[in-house]
Amino acid sequence: MSKSIAAKWALITAELKSVPKDGKNAHQNYDFQSAEGVGKAVRVLLAKHSLMIVPAMAADDPVHIRSIEGSKQSVAQVKLRIIIVDGAGAANTTITTST
Repeated sequence: MSKSIAAKWALITAELKSVPKDGKNAHQNYDFQSAEGVGKAVRVLLAKHSLMIVPAMAADDPVHIRSIEGSKQSVAQVKLRIIIVDGAGAANTTITTST
């Protein structure tokens, strides 16, 4: 019997080790984990457990706010939809962020 997506996700979480800090912010003098480094570490485990993450923008709505100084500003409020696909045949899961 194949494992559920939740069970595979738990295994990935348990197996994921600390991601090395491979980026450097020279201006503020600190090291960080780059998106590429995190992605590389996660992709290996996703493939091992036959999972794939497919991100998509669900909405990109402009929001008008006032700054502390009182000026009007526009910011983007983005909702992200993430589809977790199980290559072993279990049902797919969709997660949509909320605000």
